[in-house]
Amino acid sequence: MLKKWTIYLICIGLIILAIVWAILYLYNSAHRLTREKLERARSTWASRALKDYDFSVSVTGSTEGKYDLKVRDGRLVEAYHNGLPFKPLSKASYWTVEGLFDVLQMDAERTDSTQDVTLYTFVIFDQEYGYPRKYIRAELGGRGAGITLEARLTPAPPRDR
Repeated sequence: MLKKWTIYLICIGLIILAIVWAILYLYNSAHRLTREKLERARSTWASRALKDYDFSVSVTGSTEGKYDLKVRDGRLVEAYHNGLPFKPLSKASYWTVEGLFDVLQMDAERTDSTQDVTLYTFVIFDQEYGYPRKYIRAELGGRGAGITLEARLTPAPPRDR
């Protein structure tokens, strides 16, 4: 009798494990970076035509840091890395919304290619503005390491414009 219940419990445990795995797989698949998702996000960003904004990006993983940027009239006017100003300012353009779109474009092309490096990506785009709010990138079998990027965008107040 004890053996029979043990087998039932093991079967129930395996069924629960399979359900949890399926849910996680489907959730991650829905947020995997693709060219189509990136183009939709770029289109949303372009349609909003936001030229004045403050942008904060926190990165954890192999490249840690906090990036704070001010964009006015579509131009980067201030940028800080871990509280220190970027010098020259042009090096910070990588961390603007447009710069992050370019980075994601390279990763989207790699995930579509047949390279022998496995690149895992997970992205959540902001529904209102289209910018990448969260991006996770992990490279397996290659030299690159994983990063997690979280971004927050604030439209500039009218007096700063």
